[in-house]
Amino acid sequence: MAMRFLTTDQQHITLEGQIEFANANQVYRQGQTYLQHGAEIFDLAKISYSDSSGLAVLLAWQRLAKRLAKPIRFVNLPPQMQAIAQVCDINKLLVT
Repeated sequence: MAMRFLTTDQQHITLEGQIEFANANQVYRQGQTYLQHGAEIFDLAKISYSDSSGLAVLLAWQRLAKRLAKPIRFVNLPPQMQAIAQVCDINKLLVT
């Protein structure tokens, strides 16, 4: 399943689909564009699957937001992503 970015408004983006090694770079680049144009909230409720590369994308977006001096927040992290973050001890790094 392809990743889709659904816009509620310019600041709120909902991600739908899967984030995996095969599409992580593309997902990062799309999110980068949204961040540069004012997105602040990334809703992950519709993520059907993510491996550890999904968390890498989120952390990269956080670093980018910090460089751009823009706020960012992740909401509705799927249980699978939360579990990977906890096992890797990076759950405290994610801005939720």
